[in-house]
Amino acid sequence: MKIIRSQCYEEKNIYCFRPVVKGTIRIPPEHNLPSDRIPGLAALILAYLPGLMEHHCSRGYAGGFAERLREGTYPGHIIEHIALELQVQLGQDVYFGRTEERVEGLVDIIVECLVPQVGLAALAWAVKLVRFWYTGKPVPHLSTVLADLGAVYDRFGPGPSTLALLQAARRQGQPVMELGGGIWQIGYGRYARRLAGSLLENTSCLSADLVQDKALTKEILQRQGLPVLPGYPVRTLEEAWVRAEQLGYPVVLKDNFGHQGKKVYCHLQNGAELAECWWQKGKEGSWLLEKEGRGRNFRALLVDGQLVAVAERLPPRVKGDGQRTIRELIEELNRDPRRGQGHGRELTRVEIDAEVLRCLTSQGYTLEQVLPAGAEVNLRFQANLSGGGEAVDVTEEVGPELKKQLELAARLSGLNVCGVDFLAEDLHSPMPADQQQGILEINAAPGLRMHLNGKRGKEIADWIITRLDLQPSQKLPLFAVTGTNGKTTVVRCLAHLLALAGKKVGYTTSDGIYFDKQLIRAGDMSGPLSAREILQHPLVEAAVLETARGGILRQGLGFSYCDVAVYTNLSGDHLGQDGINSLAELADVKALVGEVVSRQGWIILNADDPQLLSMGPRFQGQLFLYTTRAENPWLARHLALGGQGLLVRQGWVLWVQGDQCLPLVKVKELPAAWGGLALHNLENMLAAAGAALAYGLKPELIARGLRTFSCDPETNPGRFNLWQLGKIQVLVDYGHNAAGFDRVLSALQAGGFGPITAVIGMPGDRRNQDIIRAGMVAGKYLHRAIVKEDSNLRGRQPGEMAALLCQGLRTVLSPQDIQVILPELEAVKQALLTAVPGETVVVFYEKLAPLVKLLQELGARPVRLAEYHKYVMMKGKLQIRGR
Repeated sequence: MKIIRSQCYEEKNIYCFRPVVKGTIRIPPEHNLPSDRIPGLAALILAYLPGLMEHHCSRGYAGGFAERLREGTYPGHIIEHIALELQVQLGQDVYFGRTEERVEGLVDIIVECLVPQVGLAALAWAVKLVRFWYTGKPVPHLSTVLADLGAVYDRFGPGPSTLALLQAARRQGQPVMELGGGIWQIGYGRYARRLAGSLLENTSCLSADLVQDKALTKEILQRQGLPVLPGYPVRTLEEAWVRAEQLGYPVVLKDNFGHQGKKVYCHLQNGAELAECWWQKGKEGSWLLEKEGRGRNFRALLVDGQLVAVAERLPPRVKGDGQRTIRELIEELNRDPRRGQGHGRELTRVEIDAEVLRCLTSQGYTLEQVLPAGAEVNLRFQANLSGGGEAVDVTEEVGPELKKQLELAARLSGLNVCGVDFLAEDLHSPMPADQQQGILEINAAPGLRMHLNGKRGKEIADWIITRLDLQPSQKLPLFAVTGTNGKTTVVRCLAHLLALAGKKVGYTTSDGIYFDKQLIRAGDMSGPLSAREILQHPLVEAAVLETARGGILRQGLGFSYCDVAVYTNLSGDHLGQDGINSLAELADVKALVGEVVSRQGWIILNADDPQLLSMGPRFQGQLFLYTTRAENPWLARHLALGGQGLLVRQGWVLWVQGDQCLPLVKVKELPAAWGGLALHNLENMLAAAGAALAYGLKPELIARGLRTFSCDPETNPGRFNLWQLGKIQVLVDYGHNAAGFDRVLSALQAGGFGPITAVIGMPGDRRNQDIIRAGMVAGKYLHRAIVKEDSNLRGRQPGEMAALLCQGLRTVLSPQDIQVILPELEAVKQALLTAVPGETVVVFYEKLAPLVKLLQELGARPVRLAEYHKYVMMKGKLQIRGR
């Protein structure tokens, strides 16, 4: 029983709108038994994880899973619930899970997670525990499992401060994205802001540097009459001794530029203790010697100079039971699941170090001493949470005069978010200038842990996020384009329209990532990682994202919201891959894009595609339909209900809403659609125009954009590009399935292009029947065919793909009209060298750049936008004047 494959979905996905992990588990037949077949198994599992008693499972009530466990359920289902419960025991709010049987002995288990690495670790432990129970082996103590998962969370998960702020951002409708190194992005593109814990991107670096110098900060505060504890910078031990005598013992020695309570030596009673700590501290650093004050230890949180919260900090302590030693009591304290290493959890583990030993000694105790029942002992002089301390909210106790003192200190620091540490006996009164109470230091990027458990925890995080100046109206316009064919052309056309509206557009396609029409990175960039890249670009004012099936299935979406989702068409390409075997299942995958559109957003649907129309009721966004037909019953019904859309009638593209109709542009003015004969590109233009209209672009701007968007190699590279090589026409297109071949070749036939020769191939991961059918579809338009293969065979043997295509082609072409030349460029050369004047050679390519280079070397030139307007309708055929 083991995990053979795992995947992470960090954004919304086909399983859940929250992050999940998915594991494919191999379960051998001897272990794939229902739980009731193993005597006592249900009781064992429920005793180990009593929280499973609260799981509902499919029965919909607490205890439902326990019932199924007792009645008999299979190992995969048990693994799912254990993986969830282990995360719950870690303090994470997760509950979604699903188990799907793939084939005999293999199951997919999907579980929700807060941090993918923790989800995967929980799944691995769940598999291990179930394997141990099914084989009768002893399982490790639960505390061991949780400690391991806690270590994973500490390494990869956001700390409490960061997590609270991220949750606040989500509550305010903002997307969040991890950049790495503890830095997170709130929002997308030019509207994005960044934070690391409570350190915001608009926090002043100068102010942060100022408060890091504790001596300088004290001096600035003191000048304005604020009470501080007296102290001096010291460079040598001798100087420290002299200053200590002046201040009077006890004193505190601290790193002048330290943080998180590190290198702070408290309660030094004499010169010997001061010397011991001086040599212990090491040679590096700049040091500050302070008079040790009296009073309770507090941390105030201030945002934009206003007091938000005050917490009393308490040093870590243990209470005796008369049986265990102090060391054992510390070990018990650290087993609290709220405690972890560093700042990753609500509380920090207490590490036994020199300060703990010195603190115990000062109270007359040792680590190995049994603490009497009821006796309490402090473990540190300091009360920092980073040293294992705790905190209690006391905001309501703060008086108006003390509040004024704290707010003045924050404004003097210049920080928009800061923490002020101070000593005071009474919060109702101002801090007196008695050199016993006062401000200790000011902290940039203060930890929020001590404030989050109070009743105002969410309020505090919300208040800090508002400092990022992110308004709900300031969200990046985000368009997603999905479907089978035409996605890249629609993305480019829509980006063209948005650019005409003055937007700096970032867009992703299966050819690359672009910003402001400049290629950033070449390659298939239609997945979630590419989407995140463009959404991190600080100058992007609108994003148009090609969103392919594969990325959705393997990693989910790369974005958390979408303003306009565009669906081009749906056909059988990719069936048989990733467990998708029907158009209905493919539609379920593609539907995710439209499902993240809000009620205020839009879904643009091709009304000529019944499969797409069947998806309409599942969306909450507004529908906008488009059709190339003058009479479309679906659009008619939509308009009758007050909807809107685009249709083609009597040579015009019409924008219709209810009974209102506005002519948008003449079809013959659309160079990309070849006057309407390139039906697939007419559909693509309608899809882009529909998205632009739904978003709110002006109709006259859209019309201008459609008239200036052509399929030349500069505007729409690799998509329906026409080249001239002497008296031969060469059409370059990325068609790679039956529907794509049909649309391109039918447009050429309708346009009156002479005998058509195709250099044709397909990706190797398509089903055999789809490859054969593609050959049959293409063959009915061709004079001759040259079959090639992609360099990436995707698991096929050399010649295997070509043989299948030939099988389809031979149903309509004679064998002498079919030639097999496997390397793509050699096949293209052969087609061009053997073509006769007036012939048209269509190249369905795999790699565009080498093909373009070859055409240029042979002397071919691309047909530009201006030349497309030389195409005229003549006897139902498109012809080039003077050809």
